[in-house]
Amino acid sequence: MPATEPPQSHPETVHEDFPRVPEAFGPAPSAFTQSTLSARAGRRRRTLTTVVVLSLLAALGAAGGTWLLWPGGGTDDAASAAAPANPGKVYQPRPYKPTSTVEGRITYGLEEPKVRKGDYGKPVPGSWVKGDTFAVTVQRSINGYKFDSEPKWTINTPGEVCGAAENLTDQGQSVVLVRESVRRSGIAGEPVCNGVIAFDIDTGKRLWKAKASTDHDFSGVAVSGGVVAVSGPDATTAYDMDSGKVLWSGTTSSSDCSNTGFTGGSALLTLLWCGDDDNPSMYLQRLDPRTGKPAWNYSLTKGITAAYVLSADPPVIAVAAGHPTPTDVISLDDHGKMRASISLGVDRYSLGCESEFMTALQICRNAVLLGERLYVATSEELDKVNSIVEFDIATGKKKRKFNSQPDRPIYPLRANGAEEILVFQTPTASISQSGPTIRRSVTSILSLNPETGRRDLRMVLPEVTETAWILEPTTSRIHFENNRIYVAADKISGSEPENGRPRPWFAVAYESAI
Repeated sequence: MPATEPPQSHPETVHEDFPRVPEAFGPAPSAFTQSTLSARAGRRRRTLTTVVVLSLLAALGAAGGTWLLWPGGGTDDAASAAAPANPGKVYQPRPYKPTSTVEGRITYGLEEPKVRKGDYGKPVPGSWVKGDTFAVTVQRSINGYKFDSEPKWTINTPGEVCGAAENLTDQGQSVVLVRESVRRSGIAGEPVCNGVIAFDIDTGKRLWKAKASTDHDFSGVAVSGGVVAVSGPDATTAYDMDSGKVLWSGTTSSSDCSNTGFTGGSALLTLLWCGDDDNPSMYLQRLDPRTGKPAWNYSLTKGITAAYVLSADPPVIAVAAGHPTPTDVISLDDHGKMRASISLGVDRYSLGCESEFMTALQICRNAVLLGERLYVATSEELDKVNSIVEFDIATGKKKRKFNSQPDRPIYPLRANGAEEILVFQTPTASISQSGPTIRRSVTSILSLNPETGRRDLRMVLPEVTETAWILEPTTSRIHFENNRIYVAADKISGSEPENGRPRPWFAVAYESAI
């Protein structure tokens, strides 16, 4: 078990409340809606793979760098394969700093498709933004939209999309998984997630397509170093992003280990689950994307119920010890050795770690790393007050705390340049209704400079009936690009509107009203 939080060498700095904003800000938003196709289904993976039970709280330092015969290393051809033009680079949008009014307006929304009865909560695996293109997966397709909501391109897939990489490459490429085959054995007639499709978000072109045997049922995919790494309980395969060529692969048919997923971006991490499910041994590894060989191997302590990668580079992980939500955070160095541990306690912090519908190991939406500092939100108190707390990942010490307004909880979303983070400020609980529009106080996006304590209102997000359920910082994907904001739900609500009310949206785009 990890050590408790080290004693503080000085009192933590507590900053004043975040700025107040008007209760009913601006005119009613546009009612324009762009329909989309059907919501893609995706079968919930077994808890081990889904939660990506990365069990790694390892206060017991790194294990020696022994290779665990997974994924079996690369071939000579893979090792000598030419590196991509920008190896390891992922697309990074410019800092979000709108210069016009903070009053936002809805540019367009994408209606939920009709789904079969009982398909409530079906996952939406992927959404990406680059330039003026917003792309989302919808059942059997990937759809790109211009910022004016006009469809820009559509890539039809041979089966339902069942997974997606979180990142785009610097060239705007990404990958989805597809249920392309029906397994010949096992559950009769159940589609297998064994198809891989790479695409370009700028052009809407399919770059290449691959298909594994029906013996493999992939559960996660990540992109790193010009390589697509696909994982499943019994096999992994790595493809060259540009050509689709297989670089390396491995199976666990002759071992007692399974791969629970990859995290990509500037580094490729994977977690191995070995031995008995009731008392497993787990190992976190950093791999060379081109060869599949480990740079280091970190042995995790037993007794962890779940764990999540907050950052691949530098490696920072959150783990749950005897509880379903994270209880500790661990930072590692470049050699896979523990730097520091942070005790979060039980239910004291809300990191937005989703244990369902996982497509990668990195699934905590409200834990933000800015340099050597980690920012997480405390759980809401009875009066709906919380704070954003800053920790030093080199020492594990708590450094600062930034308080919310009463009834306006706040959640960190992402780094915004090198000096500030973007923050989601929830609306108040009071609701007034006028026609089809439901007005709660306001949902706001703020910026926070931790060093100076400066907080600025960046945009007020108008809310209508169709968006009420997706404006949630802990479950939705919130993208920032060209000083615009895009919100995509991680699942389809499956609710059917009554009395002629509009169908809920599963994605929405905002821009400044002027």
